[in-house]
Amino acid sequence: MIQEKLIAKRAKLSPNKRGLLERWKRGNGQVTARIEHTAMTKQDSGDNEWPVSLIQEARLLHREQLRRHNVFIRAENIGFAFRITGRLNLIALERGFNEVLRRHHVLRASFKMVYGRHVQTLAPARYSRLPLLDLRSLPLHQREGEALKLAMQVVERPFDVTRGPLVRMTVIELSDEEHVGVAAFEHLAFDGHSMGVFNTEMASLYRDFSEERTSSLPELITQYTEYASWQRKRLQDQVISDRLTYWEKHFDGQNVFPELTLNIARPVSRIRSSNGARQALSLPPALFEALQQMSRKRGVTMFVSLLSTLKLLLRHYTSQDRIGVISPFLNREHPHSEKMIGWFANCLNLSTDLSGDPSFHELLERVRQVTLDAFQHQDLPLYHLLKILQPAEHERIALMPSGTFGANYVYFEMIDAKSGTIQLPGLKLTPVRIPHDPAVTSLSISAIEHREGLSIDILYEDEKYDEQAMQLFLANFKSLLGSVVNDPQRRITDLFTDIST
Repeated sequence: MIQEKLIAKRAKLSPNKRGLLERWKRGNGQVTARIEHTAMTKQDSGDNEWPVSLIQEARLLHREQLRRHNVFIRAENIGFAFRITGRLNLIALERGFNEVLRRHHVLRASFKMVYGRHVQTLAPARYSRLPLLDLRSLPLHQREGEALKLAMQVVERPFDVTRGPLVRMTVIELSDEEHVGVAAFEHLAFDGHSMGVFNTEMASLYRDFSEERTSSLPELITQYTEYASWQRKRLQDQVISDRLTYWEKHFDGQNVFPELTLNIARPVSRIRSSNGARQALSLPPALFEALQQMSRKRGVTMFVSLLSTLKLLLRHYTSQDRIGVISPFLNREHPHSEKMIGWFANCLNLSTDLSGDPSFHELLERVRQVTLDAFQHQDLPLYHLLKILQPAEHERIALMPSGTFGANYVYFEMIDAKSGTIQLPGLKLTPVRIPHDPAVTSLSISAIEHREGLSIDILYEDEKYDEQAMQLFLANFKSLLGSVVNDPQRRITDLFTDIST
């Protein structure tokens, strides 16, 4: 049945799309095994034109589509800031930043169209000075607020991807021993894992250059551009019909991008403000420890336990049996990619059937299996899946300026923040939350694990959901976590009685 449905879908594709699909299908199972272990090798581009990765291509095509229809394109930047207390060696910091740019070519990339396809070109490494914004002339009570405003401007300013570079860093001086360092990256060259790579390298380089040593970091074996070439060869030469067959079976007639409308959602205007609001809740240490123990006993990760509980809660708010949640996967299967800066992460729809009134223990097993299967099939970007499997839905979502996941999806991720602050000689660094409210059309939920325990953070569209409703949503999440820890054998209809309305 699955194969027949795939054949019917292929028959509706344009000649170009069918050609793409047939190129992807070439090969056999033996080729698949060989490509899985093929080395990512150094390559040379005499004309300085490099392929883009599949996920870069999807985002560039999406932006082109928006431009053709005169739809506003919001900057898709990833930014963060640190308060730096102590005697900052600005020269060492500046040298470290420039060394990171030299090491990671993708940060010096720019994008253009060549014969109808996107390519990236790499600018040579040039030493650039870090902007220093001095606020010491302001009254002391005004400096903090002004620093946050300037940090927000650094993060929100769009990058010109046709020129590059795709990163900027600024230092804001509050006093001789108080600074705020702000970094912003174009998403085309950066993801969440890249943040850890950047911070680790900057810390190492700052130590080296502060002590007048050369860099102690080993040279990268390969670059992101070479990863993009490897990825395209891998997905052209290996058999990927198993990927399509798996995802077709997984979705089983459901949307590739899930639509979940909560019963507490308000009607919104056609021209939506899409302002983001945020709520947060910390779990009691005893509950967090109990969740860890339950997860170990049931043989699942904390991610699976939290996602299962969230799906249970969404089942209550939507009355749907099929609950799809978008979650990110690192997609860094090749060992060389672990040390690279670049956009690897791929968001996937983890759709679970909650019908049949299962116990929570049974639900855990369903979510665990879905997560494991998705991990094994994570290398095909969700946007490409939509384009192949549901072309009509792809055309609809292509004109959504807020991203490529539709208007009513739920996003869930788990963030490991246990490492705490970066350690630098003579300095104390603490994260600074930038007052940045991105446009959202969804519920974005983050479970943040830190040294003190676990907190749940939710970002939502304030036109669609009010503050009290989101506070109750978080309270119900916490209440359900306590219920499933106490008795994971309870059936979901029984657990619903613990939810406040």
